[in-house]
Amino acid sequence: MLIKGIGLLCLLLGVITVMNPKVWWEFIENRRNYRGEEPTAKWMRLTKISGWVYVIVGLALIL
Repeated sequence: MLIKGIGLLCLLLGVITVMNPKVWWEFIENRRNYRGEEPTAKWMRLTKISGWVYVIVGLALIL
């Protein structure tokens, strides 16, 4: 039961990350950035890739 709960959490985190990676930039990176720049294209791409990894891990744990 615990593994399925962790899988569901990973799946939810992955879907949120893939759908809107700017949320993570606002939450994590923007606090450290004093000039208020936008996230780079590389950062957005890598964040989306990590979101897909979370989705795959979440599905593997649920199934």
